[in-house]
This record gives sequence, structure tokens and C-alpha cells, in this order.
Amino acid sequence: MTAKEIVQHACVDAHITLTALAEKMGMSRSQLNHRLNTGKFSVDEWAMMNALVGDNLVWKYFQVSMLQQSYTVEETI
Repeated sequence: MTAKEIVQHACVDAHITLTALAEKMGMSRSQLNHRLNTGKFSVDEWAMMNALVGDNLVWKYFQVSMLQQSYTVEETI
């Protein structure tokens, strides 16, 4: 999963729009969209998104993504 997919899924589960998430993070929707497209977030920003969507949703999707990447690497070895 990409960072964009992780955040989108977490927002859907938390019933929050990306626009609302951006506003709560103190950025515009276009700034958030640019960051989602590049996938460049600091640990603090991941933690903030996690706090905003609640229930460890971002971490849950992030962990799933890391497990999928790990599995893919093991498959190719």
C-alpha cells in the first residue's frame, strides 16, 4: 500500500474527509494531496494523523503495508 492508500483507507474507516484531515493538520487540501502523492511524511505527521483519525487506524494500515512489502521480498528470495 502507498502512503496515500493508507491514509485514504484510514479516513474512510474513521468517517473523516481528507479535507477535514488537512484542516486539522494545519494545511490546505492541496498541500495534503501533494504530500500523499509523494508519500513523504515525518514520524510526527504520521502520529498526528493517527491521533486525528483515532483507533490506531493509520498505524494499522501502515503495519499491513510493511507486512505486505516484507512478504513480497521473501517471495523473491
